[in-house]
Amino acid sequence: FRTMPRLLVFGSMLYMCSAATMAAPNLWVLFYGIFFMTFGQFLVHVNIPGIVNRLTEHHDRGVVNGVFLSCYYLGGVLGSVLPGLLYTRFGWMACYGTMQASLALAFLVLLVLWRRLPETR
Repeated sequence: FRTMPRLLVFGSMLYMCSAATMAAPNLWVLFYGIFFMTFGQFLVHVNIPGIVNRLTEHHDRGVVNGVFLSCYYLGGVLGSVLPGLLYTRFGWMACYGTMQASLALAFLVLLVLWRRLPETR
């Protein structure tokens, strides 16, 4: 990929496209969709801490990493609780639509911040 931004865009696109399989009625399509969705998510996830550290002054890295990890785990908690509430009240397609909307929003944020991302791996 040669540059970090391209890797993040590829991982995000893989995540978003494979998340589209969550609406598939076939179990095997869903299985492979989850496999590739997880791969895309981890491609992005393992590279974000390095980017955060490169964009932060040395003396602020501890605080910024603490905020990053707090947001990461808060997202995990909300991502575990909110879909269940959505599913109970509105059904699977509400969960699916919310997931796709949040992924699209994250992708737009990535594109807006593209120029600030470091070019090295």
